[in-house]
Amino acid sequence: MSFGATVAKSASAKAVGLEAKVKAAMKAVIEEDLFSMPDHQIINAALCGVLLDIGKDSPDGQLLATSARQMNKVQAWLQAAIAGVAGDPPEVDASVPPITMWWAEVKGV
Repeated sequence: MSFGATVAKSASAKAVGLEAKVKAAMKAVIEEDLFSMPDHQIINAALCGVLLDIGKDSPDGQLLATSARQMNKVQAWLQAAIAGVAGDPPEVDASVPPITMWWAEVKGV
């Protein structure tokens, strides 16, 4: 994943604005994916690269980290639901960046 994060950081540095940085990082990791990583690993590598570019403690970095934590909670809940052991779905904060929506746009889903 460190190779993907390095590629993502470089792409992120060339973009302006959080959404553009994340999408550029995602595209770069997809293009350089030599290991056929699953989607969640590509997303994580892209987010790590953006965080390396903008700084984890910057306002955008904190917002992106919050969004990533939220995305991970929802994914864990979905896995539990598939296994038949899920409780109530986690609350979703609509004010954080929609990483999965950006991923769908980049991937063309």
